[in-house]
Amino acid sequence: MHEKTVRVRGELASVWQTLLNTLAANRYQIESQVLHTNVVAHMGSKVTSALSGTGEDGYRDLTVTMIPVGEEIEAQFRFSFPSWTPTMRSAKRSCDALVDDFARMTSVAPAAVTAASCADCGHPLREGSKFCDNCGTAVALPAVCAGCGAALRSGAKFCANCGQAV
Repeated sequence: MHEKTVRVRGELASVWQTLLNTLAANRYQIESQVLHTNVVAHMGSKVTSALSGTGEDGYRDLTVTMIPVGEEIEAQFRFSFPSWTPTMRSAKRSCDALVDDFARMTSVAPAAVTAASCADCGHPLREGSKFCDNCGTAVALPAVCAGCGAALRSGAKFCANCGQAV
């Protein structure tokens, strides 16, 4: 288990979207979420990770809890790793980098701005951009439901969380 907590400023909905963008950019698959409160995700494959014995890019579970604290939002990240993770130090560094990316992305834009930021350099992205105009990184935004903000599976016609048509 590896835990890290950061406090950020911003509108809860915007910070939540930044979290979802950060997870997608870091190859995490969302398993479930309670909008603006809690998200459970994982990265990698347990089978592939066990067979290859990798650590840094191996399998891990993640739970993120968002707690409003005055004008700030506390984001609690809890990573857990399988017992076979060979290089725990490397895996923890990778997790810390994800949390640092999230904190950096939330501090780039003012709270009133809900635009996404580049996962690589943190530069605010223009609406509809396919590439960051600051560093050229391809934009990898997850598909989310317009009604509830839940992550959508590829090819979904309806939101699995609220039933709204996509």
